Amino acid sequence: MLADVQTLHMVRLRFDLPALLRRVGANAASAAVFDLGYLVHWQLVSLFGDSAPATFAIRGEPSAKGLSASEGRWLEVLAYAAHNAEALRALSRTAERAAVEACDWSSFDAKPMPGTWRSGTRLGFEVRICPIVRRSKDGPQSKDGPRWRRGAEVDAFLAACDAAAGSPVDRMTVYRDWLTRQFARDDAAQLAEFDPAGFRRVRLHRRTQGDARRGQSLERPELTVTGTIVVNQPEAFNRLLSRGIGRHRAFGFGMLLIRPGR
Repeated sequence: MLADVQTLHMVRLRFDLPALLRRVGANAASAAVFDLGYLVHWQLVSLFGDSAPATFAIRGEPSAKGLSASEGRWLEVLAYAAHNAEALRALSRTAERAAVEACDWSSFDAKPMPGTWRSGTRLGFEVRICPIVRRSKDGPQSKDGPRWRRGAEVDAFLAACDAAAGSPVDRMTVYRDWLTRQFARDDAAQLAEFDPAGFRRVRLHRRTQGDARRGQSLERPELTVTGTIVVNQPEAFNRLLSRGIGRHRAFGFGMLLIRPGR
């Protein structure tokens, strides 16, 4: 089965990290703990407004030596966009000057993704995920009250431990099951191989909703996964590429990077 897909473009940008930090009033020493996903999201919206890519992946982060090292200066960003390079450049012409100057336009590029997908195609992938679930009820009680409230975002592993009621739970098995469900949404794809790496818990910066918006700090699980998937429904798979995987997609999680499978 073949299906035409809405054209997506793989966008490559490089951002001058010290320049971005100056824009938000942060200093270079804070780069290692700053939420780079939030920073890149803000920069993309500053450049392209409502047409900013919905998902992206950061390919270069500050080195342990700090921003004094030349290799730590630039953030390479990959993103999926509905617009080609010419249209994105046109959108950036109305952006704030500081936002435009923080981008290395000499390396900017946007190439169209494949125009068709075939059911049964095997693809290699890489994705950075935030494997969380929303709780439908309050969590277990502690002396300070429930561990979480109804509607809270909870690490999928902790939710599985709660459901297991003391039985052993393997973290990576939980995360594989979580990712399997993400790919299976609308029968988009089947997870065939799962190779996890780089698990850690990270601090994220977000702003609350409503009229009195304020910054808040969240701790969430982060996992990079490589592996193989098999395309099931081509149209649904294209929607998955456009949408991304899981929550916090607008802040550097969930962009599905693909390559020809073996």
